[in-house]
Order: sequence, then structure tokens, then C-alpha cells
Amino acid sequence: MLFFYLSIIEDAKDRFAFEDLFMSIEQDVVNYANKLVHNKNDAEDIAQEAWLCVAKNIASFRANHYKSVKNYVFKVVKYRAEDYRENKKQEPEFFEDMDVFPLHYEDCDVVLSELCEKASIEEIKECILKLPEIYKDVLNLYFLNENDPYEIANILGIKASAARQRLHRGRDLLIFILQERGFQ
Repeated sequence: MLFFYLSIIEDAKDRFAFEDLFMSIEQDVVNYANKLVHNKNDAEDIAQEAWLCVAKNIASFRANHYKSVKNYVFKVVKYRAEDYRENKKQEPEFFEDMDVFPLHYEDCDVVLSELCEKASIEEIKECILKLPEIYKDVLNLYFLNENDPYEIANILGIKASAARQRLHRGRDLLIFILQERGFQ
């Protein structure tokens, strides 16, 4: 992931400063995000968003002291975590706690394709629109653009494991919604 951030930064001195900062506090940033949202995968996503923000704005920190840049990273994490918690509150009730949500289909691709054969494209699109954003994006990239999980991870700036997990959960939720609408 560091390579991705460095590729955004044009100036060599800024790349060196960013790399130094990233290597020294990367784990602290993830730990802080995890402390705020209590979910490792979401914490990693929040940390990645914060690092992306810093990489895009590193040139504005040239004159600042290292400590102020470090504080900025943690402030971005704090605000991203607050946004995350706000968005989490707005999700439909049955999506609230995915860790204990009783969905798991052994061969979800087979189940999903059987359900999709029975539903119209419009009905499937409506069901996808009911999903939380993180699952909509992954499902659209996977099914419509035919990207694999590694490509999805690169596009969204997340880890491949997070992309696979979101894809799996998104498919399970889509199956659930289709079944709720009466498709068996």
C-alpha cells in the first residue's frame, strides 16, 4: 500500500518524508482507528483513507514540523471514524452487526445465480441499491465490471482480504434480500 501512496506524491523530498512518517506510525494509526470503531477491517479502511488524504496533501506540510503532520493523521482518522459511526447508524437494522448476522451460504455463487435467473434485472438492481455502500461498490465492480478481488482492492484502496470479505458479505446480503422479496 505504501507504494500506492508514494505514487501519488510528486516531489522526492515529500515522498521521503511521507515514507518516514508512514513507517514510523502506520500500526499506531490502525490501532487508534480500531479503538474508535472496534472492528479491525473497518479500522484498516479508515487508516487507508487517512493515509490517502495525507499523501494527497503532503506538499502543504513541507514547512510544518513532523509532530504537526502526525497530529493531522490522527485527526483525519478521528473524523473518518466519526463518519463511519454516523453511516453505521443509518444502515437498515438487519445490517447492524454483520459479525453475528446469521447469513452464510456454502456456495453463494450458485445460490445467487439461481435467484438472479428468477428475478428481473431491475429487481436485482433495486436489491443491490438496498445494500450498504461498501457492498454495493464491491458487487458492482465484481459483477458489472468483472474485476477480481485483487483489482477491486486496488481500485478501492483496500486490502485484498477486505475486498474478498466485502464481496462475500455483499453476496450473502443480496441473497437474503432476494429471498425476502420472495425469490426462492
